[in-house]
Amino acid sequence: MCTKIASKEKVESLKDEVRMLWRCLNESLDLQRADNQEHVWRGILDHVQAPGEPFPTFVAHLLSEFKKLMSPPPEQEQIDLICKHALEHYRVALYDQQIASVIDLLMCAHDLHSALDPDGQDEPQAQKSKQAIICGLDLRNMFTVMITDREQFSKLQKDDQGVAQLLKNLEDGGVDGGHVLQDGLLYFKDPKVACGLHHMKQLKLVVPAVLQPTVTKYYHHHPTAGHLNKNSGQAEAEILLA
Repeated sequence: MCTKIASKEKVESLKDEVRMLWRCLNESLDLQRADNQEHVWRGILDHVQAPGEPFPTFVAHLLSEFKKLMSPPPEQEQIDLICKHALEHYRVALYDQQIASVIDLLMCAHDLHSALDPDGQDEPQAQKSKQAIICGLDLRNMFTVMITDREQFSKLQKDDQGVAQLLKNLEDGGVDGGHVLQDGLLYFKDPKVACGLHHMKQLKLVVPAVLQPTVTKYYHHHPTAGHLNKNSGQAEAEILLA
């Protein structure tokens, strides 16, 4: 029996091929992991609330996505990102909250959902038509919702036929002693309130018909309004909805 002995050069060549094959295999696996990481991250960043998805489910889904990552970000970063998602996709802001843990976040989500949906329906009440425009919810006052977007409120005024006519008259130079156009919003003058120092106190926002059934009160921040937010550079209308 004759045994062939490979030359030293041949052995080294085979070793090189094995090393190259092993390296390619590892790189392929790394790329797959990287692709998977990117896929998971993209899923987290692009996640949009499914129709009828309860808010706690929305939060829990995003938390479960983080667990798929080989190196999940710190817990606080996860919480911050989910809070950002809550505003952008669920239209509810978990602001002014010191949420220190994932458990706190889930509890806030459950409390918030209970407040928005006390009857246990699939769709939070605040998502329904008359309260469809939501920019935030203050968890310290669970049964009120605030609209804080001035451009959004201005659009609601312009979409209201009666308010739009008043706006047009003022913009065309018409004289109306009872109404004032200020910072893009229409106000009416309340004769019961007068203040020589803070003229904004006499002005009350004209509420569009679509919001009238739900508006209980509002307060107005303005540098000249005599309220707490005196450092604000522009007026900010905050409408509290029942």
